[in-house]
Amino acid sequence: MSVKFDFGHDHPPPQEPEGTEAELKYQQDRKSWQDYSWSVSTTDASGLADIDLIYDVIDRTSGSIPPSSRDEVTGQPYLVKVREGQLPEEELNAAMKPSASIKGNRYTVTIVDIERPRYVEGSQWRQEIIREIGRPKDRNSADAKGKKGEERKQAVSQPSDP
Repeated sequence: MSVKFDFGHDHPPPQEPEGTEAELKYQQDRKSWQDYSWSVSTTDASGLADIDLIYDVIDRTSGSIPPSSRDEVTGQPYLVKVREGQLPEEELNAAMKPSASIKGNRYTVTIVDIERPRYVEGSQWRQEIIREIGRPKDRNSADAKGKKGEERKQAVSQPSDP
């Protein structure tokens, strides 16, 4: 089973002539999406799969838990590819909502649960930033407060066992 954000659902092609700024941005965004890998998992004997969706973001919010606005999964459109053995792959469109069920020709996909996003420190990237900007001497200055929020964090959603 594979999962990937459904770019085409929320990003219809612009209704502008080729070569315009909007059309070029659309092409660039679509290429980035195509280059982004699918999140893959294998189902267990009962047909359940846990899939980790990891997104790198620069988050300037405070606190130990990402705000709901940082949830890149819940309620969003995703593509789900399902294949068993040598049978042809089936691609389904799914709105990621707990208990949502999507019926295809051969498979039915049910979203069992979606875990809230959480931060995972990106320590290697953070070290590079610290090396570039150095540590501010005055942690209360406006400059220090701005740089404090530039640590990379990853929002992770993963279904949990029912």
